[in-house]
Amino acid sequence: MNEADKRAASRHQGNLSHASTAVSRANTFHHSSPPFAPHDNANVF
Repeated sequence: MNEADKRAASRHQGNLSHASTAVSRANTFHHSSPPFAPHDNANVF
């Protein structure tokens, strides 16, 4: 694997973990928020 591949893989992994963090934060927010405010989830991303 060359350096460019390593950087791409590392960045991809970072993006995945960032995305899963955002999703879990959105889920947490959704479950702790009142039913009339689901549109607020968009602000998390």
